[in-house]
Amino acid sequence: MCDFRCTASRLLPANLQSRHYGAYVFEDKAAAILEENPVLRQELELKKRQDEDFNKNASAQLEWVYTHSSHYEIEHNRLPVFKAL
Repeated sequence: MCDFRCTASRLLPANLQSRHYGAYVFEDKAAAILEENPVLRQELELKKRQDEDFNKNASAQLEWVYTHSSHYEIEHNRLPVFKAL
């Protein structure tokens, strides 16, 4: 079953999408990413120790792994800017 976010993500251009992953799909991939990258795992553990709210929020942790991984598209919030001559 597809909820609003699923429908919206199919309708919006990539640069307007708010998130590029499904949490239920990305959880296993995030675990693999952290297993393959011990430095990233250490950074995550440090952030969890420093921020109590972050430590309690699994969604925020998943988002953090996503934005610090190679799966994150850095350009997704950028709009092309040009000068018309």
